[in-house]
Amino acid sequence: MPAISRSLTVIMRCADSYRGRLLAPLGLTASQAPYVLYCCGNPGASQEQIARALYTSRSSATRQLIALEENGFITRAASQKDRRLTLVTATGKAQAAFPRIREINRTWQDAITRGMSVADKETLQKLLDMMQAEARRLLEGEGA
Repeated sequence: MPAISRSLTVIMRCADSYRGRLLAPLGLTASQAPYVLYCCGNPGASQEQIARALYTSRSSATRQLIALEENGFITRAASQKDRRLTLVTATGKAQAAFPRIREINRTWQDAITRGMSVADKETLQKLLDMMQAEARRLLEGEGA
């Protein structure tokens, strides 16, 4: 694995472990938190939209959403306009968890960028944005 990919993988695995410990008291895993954030910000999104937005497979999204529904964070219902679509809505429990999830994410970001100057952080963000844009192009078949 190239050095950049390895570094990004290690950072994400550490982030998942860190956030997982802090999210556990809420009844959430690190893998579920992005779904809660997305559902809170996009009420009535379909499972397909959620999977696309989070860059995951429909089957993985469905598994996470089922678990979130079983734990009272979301509700899922067939669309009235198109019965093939399952629409997802955040519950009060998800809305209550939303600020804590954001706080945990912010704390993680602040911790891993500690010691960086504002200019360093701006440069890092710019480079990550460029990498993200290229990754999306490659995924959508526009690159390579």
